[in-house]
Amino acid sequence: MYKTPIMSAKKPFNNASAGSKKPPNMNRFFMAAKYNEVGVLKEYLEAYDDAIAWRLGDRSALSIAAEEGNYMAVQLLLNHGAPAHEKHATPSAQPLHLAAEIDRPDIAGLLLHSRAPVDAAREGGVTPLLDAVYWNSVKAMRTLLHFGASKEKMNADGHMPLHLAAEREYPEAASLLIESGADMNAKNRDGFTPLMVAAQNGGLETARVLLRRGADQHLQSPAGETALDMALAHGDNDPEFVEGFQKLINARNHEDSLT
Repeated sequence: MYKTPIMSAKKPFNNASAGSKKPPNMNRFFMAAKYNEVGVLKEYLEAYDDAIAWRLGDRSALSIAAEEGNYMAVQLLLNHGAPAHEKHATPSAQPLHLAAEIDRPDIAGLLLHSRAPVDAAREGGVTPLLDAVYWNSVKAMRTLLHFGASKEKMNADGHMPLHLAAEREYPEAASLLIESGADMNAKNRDGFTPLMVAAQNGGLETARVLLRRGADQHLQSPAGETALDMALAHGDNDPEFVEGFQKLINARNHEDSLT
């Protein structure tokens, strides 16, 4: 949605400064990136080209445009040489991560086509796919997976994307990851499968997806607990969840007995 800028990005250039080596008032350039003032960005880029400073403090014009969902600004900046991956960016300000967070597959696609690393990690080992899962950005997830995003990278908590979807109870995200080849029985750093994580966190719908897709309900944690054991531990707090989880396990056991 368009926002009124705090400072005008449409003020005409001072002709005397247009031929100078250093652009006047770079704040104006970055405000144009924030508020999708493509005309102003184009004026700066065409007038000053190599003299443009892509960064202002700890942010870049590209990361600002990506965070705001400004497709045309992102496209223009990339076409004029803005780096799609910023080696010196602050840990949380990589453009691809920001596009993933706000579920903008179109912007993610622009960045990926411009050679942004699909598995670049920010602080905590978080890849763009892990960010997209965390925010349930399913459309961005689909784009990242199409470009080969790893389904095995772990965040600081030791979760892979499917474990994170299970923890946050995102069944659609879980289903997409499984369709894309994520290992339903992979164990995280603590030795828990996605089904166990769903059981621990009351994720009934994600557990339903996992069991219907063939997750192994008999696997045990390092402490010897199955997913059902973990679900039963919720008995005092959420008896409805425990009942539902037990029904899912019973149904799965019945199906297995028929094969």
